[in-house]
Parts: sequence; structure tokens; C-alpha cells
Amino acid sequence: MGVVGDPWRSAHADELRLAVIMVVAVVVYHLSNKLLTAAIISLATGRRFGFLLRVNTRSTGLPELGAGALGSLLALLWTIHPAWTVLLAVPTAVITRTLRYVRQLEGETRSAVRSLAEVIDHRDPHTAHHSERVASYAVALARRLDLDEDVVELIDQAGSVHDLGKIGVADSILLKPGALTEGERNHYELFREGALIVLHHHERWDGGGYPAGLAGEAIPLGSRVVAVADAFDAMTSNRPYRAALSVAEAVGRLREGSGVQWDPDLVDVFIGLVAEGAIAPALASRDLAPSAAGIPARSSDPFPEVER
Repeated sequence: MGVVGDPWRSAHADELRLAVIMVVAVVVYHLSNKLLTAAIISLATGRRFGFLLRVNTRSTGLPELGAGALGSLLALLWTIHPAWTVLLAVPTAVITRTLRYVRQLEGETRSAVRSLAEVIDHRDPHTAHHSERVASYAVALARRLDLDEDVVELIDQAGSVHDLGKIGVADSILLKPGALTEGERNHYELFREGALIVLHHHERWDGGGYPAGLAGEAIPLGSRVVAVADAFDAMTSNRPYRAALSVAEAVGRLREGSGVQWDPDLVDVFIGLVAEGAIAPALASRDLAPSAAGIPARSSDPFPEVER
């Protein structure tokens, strides 16, 4: 039989109630904060409340809730046994670092777009602030068409860098007052080909990529080349969601995706360059640099990750 008024059971019941109250408080706080922030910005800018709420929560909502929950748990553990709070040091540090990386990445992306727009406009004194005005006009038109705010945001960024190709055009061509010669017009053809390379470098050999779902040799050769190089550098560089892989691990994943994600012939050539030391990753572990015997035949991951 239980003991009436058991102090141990009563103490734990109090702790459980406190934990529930703290979790509810964290959820209410974050929801209120997000809702009020989105409402104020919506009233001040005229942008849609739902879009602002989504943007404000899609990348940091879960980490912030996790951080709040950890804070509540830390407070609860402190009331029970202060020494136990050390157990939460690692997850707290991970969530903090994740939030910092996400916010830094978002800020740097916006800053990069603005900087590109400024560089483009400064090439020609006659087009100062042209990209800024184009983006502004395009956004006004998109909103009048009642497009979704996600699309409006994309149009804003695209409008800011719509003349990006001008960066690589020589001043003698870009600023020439008269008609272009045939040779000068061919110069622009190279930019068309370059644009196609960039456009399709996320296609997959098996047709499962984007934006057009091209497969095999229908993917421009330049795009296939850049895709292999892009994947290798991404795998051997630090990312917010994981540390850099070793050269051996990256090569193993390239082999795993050969003929599926990437052109198999290009993968073989690229791995040969890595084995020769002709390609030197910036961050990957040199301790596992490949050799004739050191490169694994297959990766432990059967599905090569999509590098970002």
C-alpha cells in the first residue's frame, strides 16, 4: 500500500507540474513573439502577414523552440541538482551554433545580392541604380498581380541581379556607343553558354535533378563538369549541418553517385586528379588523402547527399 502524503511522490509531482508550465510558457512566448513581429512588420510595410510569419519561422523556428525548451530544462535541473545542468552543455552549444550559422547565412546572402547589384550598376555611369529600380518596379507589378509573397521575394532578388552578365563584359563592348561587330556579338554568345552551364549544374545523370530534369548527355557538358566539382568542394568544406568530410569519404560518395547523380566518365577523371594530388581541398582531412589503395570503393552512405 502506498503511503498517504508520500513526500517523494509529492516533490516529483511538483517538478512535473513545473516542467509542464515552463514548456507551455516557452511555446506561448515564441508564438506571441513571432505573431507580434510579423503583425508589426506587416502593418509597417504592407507585406502579407502569413508570408512574414512563415519567413520568420521556417529557418529558425524549431531551433529557437529547442533553445527555449533547453533553457526550461536547465532551470528545472538546477532546482533538482545543479551539477546535472552540465549534461545539457553540448546540445545547448549545438543549437546556439546552428542559429548563429542560419542567421549569418541569411544575412550574407542578402548582402551578396545587394553588393552584386551595386557592382553591376557601377560598370556603367548611365545605369546607376538601374538594378535597384528594376527590382522595385518588378515587385510593385508582382504585388499588383497578387502573386504569392514567396514569388515576390524571388522576383525582387532576381530583379536586383538581372544584369549580372555585365560583370564579365569588357568595357570596350559594354560602353561602346556604336553598333557591335560580329566578333563582339559572339562575345555575348559565350555568356549564353555560361548561363546554361550555371542553370543546369544541379541536374542529375539519372534525370532526377533540377530545374529541367535533364538526363545523361542531354545535360550540357559544362554543367556536368561543374556539378562534380561543386559536389566535391561542398563535401570537403564545413557546412552548418556537418563538418567537412575527408578526401576518402568524399571520393567514396562520388563513386557511389557515379552514373546516378554524376557523369561516370567525369567522376573517373576527377578521382584520378584527386589521386594525383592535382586537386587540393581546403578543409578536408589530409590524413585520409587518397592513394591507389586508400580510396574506398564504396561509401557507407548508399544515397549521396545533395550538396548545398
